[in-house]
Amino acid sequence: MLRRNLILALGLVLPAGAWAQPQGRTTDSQPGRAAAPAAGPAELRHANDTLAAGMAALATSEIAARRSSGPVLKFAEIEVVEQRDVAAVLTERGHQPQPALDDPTRAMVERLSSTRAGEQLDEAYLMTQAEGHQRLLDIQQAYLRDGKDPYSRAVATLIGGRVREHIDLITMLRKKG
Repeated sequence: MLRRNLILALGLVLPAGAWAQPQGRTTDSQPGRAAAPAAGPAELRHANDTLAAGMAALATSEIAARRSSGPVLKFAEIEVVEQRDVAAVLTERGHQPQPALDDPTRAMVERLSSTRAGEQLDEAYLMTQAEGHQRLLDIQQAYLRDGKDPYSRAVATLIGGRVREHIDLITMLRKKG
């Protein structure tokens, strides 16, 4: 759903020239795919940081999607789909997620995996999601302050809006628990 929203919004937000064949250097050398414009340092940092935070959200949400129930399960399932969609949008642009989780994320996943299913797991999962979503929001806001690329700004704007919604939802879920 997020992917469709991103594609639709990008079609409305980006100037027509942004969809034209890029001139000069590109980051995408795969035949048959549209080439993406070369990214500057701000765009690379934004994409890499978004992908890293997204991988953490995805890894913890996959655990909750297997072991939680009720509203937390539903949130985890939605989060899995959305993180895969965001990764697909950034990958289409030529950015690649890191091949493995970093050490702090791996430790967080291990702690969550060893937490007993039930309220304890739900609370631990929601806490990791609250922290991770705040990090994702900070990444989007930082890019919107410094970034210039219209495509990346549109992506950051859309992700930021969804992240704010998720922060509110996580807060509500934690209060119910």
